Amino acid sequence: MRYSVTDMVTLKELADNWRMDRKTVRRLLDQAGIRCYLFGPSRNASVRYRRNDVEGFLQACANRQKRVE
Repeated sequence: MRYSVTDMVTLKELADNWRMDRKTVRRLLDQAGIRCYLFGPSRNASVRYRRNDVEGFLQACANRQKRVE
């Protein structure tokens, strides 16, 4: 399946939006099992995530927080 650029979000965009270091964002998404996609040569590849996967992760986090309260 092919994804358009608008379906993807970069690691830098997520880090900036969440006000976290890129390593922290990548660690969180890796632990959640969110697959990353690499664009470009492996050493300098741009890391991207499917927007729907990230939004699902955020929704799951929000739901978990509501159950705790």
